[in-house]
Amino acid sequence: LAASRIDAISFQDASDYCETLVVNPDGTSEVRFCLDIVLDTQQSVLDHLRNMLATFRGFLVWSQGVVKLRIAKQESVTQAFDMGNIVADSFSWKKQSYRDRPNVIRIQYINQADNFRRDFVEAFDDWDIDLTGERREQVLNLDGIKRATQAARMAQYYLDQAVHINHACAFR
Repeated sequence: LAASRIDAISFQDASDYCETLVVNPDGTSEVRFCLDIVLDTQQSVLDHLRNMLATFRGFLVWSQGVVKLRIAKQESVTQAFDMGNIVADSFSWKKQSYRDRPNVIRIQYINQADNFRRDFVEAFDDWDIDLTGERREQVLNLDGIKRATQAARMAQYYLDQAVHINHACAFR
């Protein structure tokens, strides 16, 4: 990919967001996201890229002839769709059953504070577990994370996504 096809400003904006200090539950501060990874396994470049992006909710988009780096976060609406600006009869709507959604997210990470041992943190939807009496667990391996606090933020983020985003639509 030629450098002229990369939107450097979007990468700098993403870096600034990741470097923003956040306050942990214990009152300490740290940068929001930190990627600390060794690429020593035999995987495709795309798999390595997906694994890196997952550690900070990142994703790449092709827009206006360049690749832009984005982070899933609260932002202003950039485009709105309605039945007047999509192809007729192309709209579909699907609701995911709550039984198909996890109520426990387990993030596996490499714990720097414990001599770089594999560790995990979990986020729970206690209400759903109490209601259904079952644990529906999803495990995400985020080896690029080395801090329990960042792993915990990611677990809560992915749980919130599973709990609150249960509708999907598609259109052209």
